[in-house]
Amino acid sequence: MALSFHPLGIHFLAWFSLVPLLFAIDGKNRKFTFKSGIIFGFLFSLMSLFWLVFLQIDTNVKILMLFGLLLLFLYIGLYFGVCLLIAKSIGIWFLPLAIVGLEFIRGLGELGFPWLSFGYSQARYPIIIQQASIYGIYGISFWLVLLNVSLYKLIKECCRKYIILTALIFVLPLTYGLLRLKQPAGKFITIGIVQPNIDPNLKFTKGMREVTFDRLINLSFRCAELAQERFNTNIKLIVWPETAIPLFLKTPSKYQDLIFDLSREINVPIFTGTPIFDSKTHEVYNGAILIEPGKAIEQEYRKIHLVPFGEHIPFDRYIPAFRNIDLGEGDYASGKKYMVFTTGEIKFSCLICFESIFPELSLHSYLLSLQVKCLYMSIRFAPEDLQEYPFSLSIRLLHDCLIQGP
Repeated sequence: MALSFHPLGIHFLAWFSLVPLLFAIDGKNRKFTFKSGIIFGFLFSLMSLFWLVFLQIDTNVKILMLFGLLLLFLYIGLYFGVCLLIAKSIGIWFLPLAIVGLEFIRGLGELGFPWLSFGYSQARYPIIIQQASIYGIYGISFWLVLLNVSLYKLIKECCRKYIILTALIFVLPLTYGLLRLKQPAGKFITIGIVQPNIDPNLKFTKGMREVTFDRLINLSFRCAELAQERFNTNIKLIVWPETAIPLFLKTPSKYQDLIFDLSREINVPIFTGTPIFDSKTHEVYNGAILIEPGKAIEQEYRKIHLVPFGEHIPFDRYIPAFRNIDLGEGDYASGKKYMVFTTGEIKFSCLICFESIFPELSLHSYLLSLQVKCLYMSIRFAPEDLQEYPFSLSIRLLHDCLIQGP
């Protein structure tokens, strides 16, 4: 199952990855079933999240992180152990409901971690993920587990009813996806995406500040030029990364003036990540702002769901003593307000990094602005562009087409 999450082009493995596990517990007692679920979940999460070990952090903190990761993998394993016990007790056909129900529970609260929801493995299959417009990511997870159970029953009993059932389970969502993709695409809007490729360990050093701004500004000019050269159109928005700006951009400074001048000169709004300081509460937020030509900064978003132990210590709002714990994490406050940005003909919302795995955040933003059902990115570039600017792409954004939330 873990291989279906990696960018190896074999995401179809999720269609039958649970079948060997189901045969392994067939006819076994509950103790063996529970242990098998824990081992499966532990190995699945280990093979899916091993890359976290390579994060560049202080050595002492990394030792604590390794211990925390082992606990996380065991924690996820317990969920699968419980799922298999439920299926063992009330029937194998209840396994899809058990897994999806516990996926939902695992995503709740400040320690929520729905990163490995099975449905995410299908994100690179546009036809399959169309069904998310009906029931979201958890519906895709349900479909995957149901398909696995049906295949298990088909292999085990090999009768006509399971052949028909398995075919229907597989074909119906694909048929819906094909029909939905044939619907009118909507309106094309040209967007510029800038990735300056700055070492995160150097970005916030004073010596890299000028380099960072120069690179962002130069790449933004290049994006505007590429839009004319490749698509014969003007860019409607330029997007910079999370924490692209290594200072509080809302605070007046020469750097703020540089971005204002850039936006006016190319006549394009700039959407960028930046830390936000609230002078009333003296809190710092991981945020994003919209800079429009000739306007002050009027629209901002403050990240709502922070990375536990990365951007804050969980529950530090309720237990102030937790703020004295130092694991090398950030000390950000959590935002409270959902935001729909508006510039010209574009309406959009922002999910920052970790937030993209929480479907309820997408849903709240969607409900705030029913005009924007989804955004689909179709990347277009020429090889010579990548050689000269490997982290700067011009893309075309298509409204109302594919993905309903993450």
